[in-house]
Amino acid sequence: EENDELANDVQFFITENNILNREVACLVEKNKAQADIILKTFQERDALSLHIESLREEIRNVRDFEEHAEELERYRSQESFMIKEIFRQQSYYEQVIDDIENEKRQWISKVE
Repeated sequence: EENDELANDVQFFITENNILNREVACLVEKNKAQADIILKTFQERDALSLHIESLREEIRNVRDFEEHAEELERYRSQESFMIKEIFRQQSYYEQVIDDIENEKRQWISKVE
């Protein structure tokens, strides 16, 4: 009878472990999807940085500041907005990564 109870307990723990393993696998997939989003965001940030540098180059090449003052202000406004947006997105995705890592650690500690 004790063997039956032990066998039932072992089977229960195996089943629970399998469930937790599936949940961890789901979290890993979610983490990969978030990493893909973060990679895309960094690529977009790099493209924006190149665009900003291009805008800066155009600004440096402006010979007559008074003729181009409105264009210059527009570029500065776009640059400022893009930089703020990059930092906002970076902060968000860093938090997403931290949250995923914390969830992963919690599930791993539960599995162990």
